[in-house]
Amino acid sequence: MYLNSVLLDIQKESAPPKALNAEHLYKMNEAVFNLPEEDVIDQKMSNKLFQAVTKIRKAYNSGKVRDTDNNFFYDYVALLGTLQNQHFFSGDQTDQMLSWVKEAIDDGSSQPAPAAKETGPSKGEEKKLSKLQEDNKRLKEELDKLQAVSKAVEVLKSFKLETPAAEPKAKAKSKAKAKAKAKESEDGEEAKDDAPKEKKAKSKAKAKPKPKWAPKESKTETEGEAAS
Repeated sequence: MYLNSVLLDIQKESAPPKALNAEHLYKMNEAVFNLPEEDVIDQKMSNKLFQAVTKIRKAYNSGKVRDTDNNFFYDYVALLGTLQNQHFFSGDQTDQMLSWVKEAIDDGSSQPAPAAKETGPSKGEEKKLSKLQEDNKRLKEELDKLQAVSKAVEVLKSFKLETPAAEPKAKAKSKAKAKAKAKESEDGEEAKDDAPKEKKAKSKAKAKPKPKWAPKESKTETEGEAAS
């Protein structure tokens, strides 16, 4: 699980003589907020997570943190805001983290009382806490939208684009037309070649009329033939 590996890295990197820094809190917040749906947080893991944030609070209140960029406070409050909104914590753990948010916003001027004896945050604190909760809700909604879009893209990628069958049909049709046109052209040429032959034959037939009479032989020629 990614969240578990993040917790182990933070524990290793913040061990003395090293100290916690804002980057550690940011990574932890990101891992919880972007927790995959298939990762199930059981009671053992939720207790481990609560112990980790308890150590972070203790280090922050005692000043044993490395805050070179002055962002530790903001990442600390953001982390608490994300954690108190998770369903896998018990009611007591959630109330405890809400009191830590109040404690951080008060800048340590008042020590957190037990959850059952709390008089409740002031109006200003309630507004700040409400804003944090709204921000968490908005971020979660945006994440859900992005996940939905990502799933839709994966579905679209799974479809295979089919090549349109219209183009081969059009090519076959154009080839058939070209063949028909060529055949018509050949037939036309043959018809042109045959036309002069037929015309010539007809003209010859007209030029040789059958004789209507034969020349008669003269009597002189007939008598001469008889005498001989």
